[in-house]
Amino acid sequence: SKISDPKDILVKTKAVAVCTSDIHMVDSFEEYRMYAQGMIGCFIGHEATGVVCDVGSDVKDFKVGDRVVLPSYYPDHNYKVAQLGHPEFDVMSSRTANPNLEGMFAEYILCPNGDANLGHIPDNVTDEQAVIISDMGATAVAGLEHLDIQPGESVAVIGVGPVGLMGVNIAASGNAGMIYAVGNRPITLEKAKEMGANYILNYKECDYVKEIIKLNNGQVDKVLICGGNEQTVCQAMMLCRQGGSVVNLTFWLYPTVPIPCLGGGNRNYIQVGIRCGRYYYERIMQMVAAGRIQPEKEISHLYHGIDKTVDAFEVMRKSGPDVIKSVVIYD
Repeated sequence: SKISDPKDILVKTKAVAVCTSDIHMVDSFEEYRMYAQGMIGCFIGHEATGVVCDVGSDVKDFKVGDRVVLPSYYPDHNYKVAQLGHPEFDVMSSRTANPNLEGMFAEYILCPNGDANLGHIPDNVTDEQAVIISDMGATAVAGLEHLDIQPGESVAVIGVGPVGLMGVNIAASGNAGMIYAVGNRPITLEKAKEMGANYILNYKECDYVKEIIKLNNGQVDKVLICGGNEQTVCQAMMLCRQGGSVVNLTFWLYPTVPIPCLGGGNRNYIQVGIRCGRYYYERIMQMVAAGRIQPEKEISHLYHGIDKTVDAFEVMRKSGPDVIKSVVIYD
């Protein structure tokens, strides 16, 4: 890649993380074809950090040598919906939906509109920490912003994979009172406890809705869905108090949610996706720099060398009992 637009920034990759959506893109391409037309033969990957190695003539806020976190989306901020505060809805800004951008499992990454989209990494934040924020942290923050947790409110996080773990960690660093983490894999449940959950519940071993209501002496104030299926929405609505909020971060291509579970009780429900933009990422970076969140705790497999990217991909694909998140440092 090379600079073709005066607003572009070229980054030499330093760290990448493998996302389960990368696995789905490869293993279920036919299902994802509508989101990945023309991507056959292209690089994949959408979580990365790097070092600026070239900038366009119009770039003002970044210089060669700057450490940066790269977002999953590179929207055109002139897009009308972006100006309304939702740049992520510019579908073709996705690294995994636009063959002109390609993915990040590469030695160099071209970043359009760099001043608006990249984020500076503070000196005391490592690449291992920052690469988790690239997608997992940014997605979790998007959901928690919509939950608008007030001081002392109880929160249930359903699905404690990489996004859910960041949800627990960020909620614990802010206003949340009791935090209940729901999953089924021992390694992620124990990690949820380490990252701030007060109670962990295995949905395969108990009726977690009834159990949480018992532990909480009533329904919880807020619910963050980070995994599951359409039935999980119904369970979240039953778990949430009247006037409370349920935010769903889970990506379903063809969701079918029973209407009755959405009615009654004046509960708020919204489906949320990752946000993007420089200001957004740099805000989250300050949480890491201040030691309020520890994204590196969810890295279960750390590799060194660009040639280890396939190994990192395969370990996530197999999803063994010791796997949470794999990261590769491109030495």
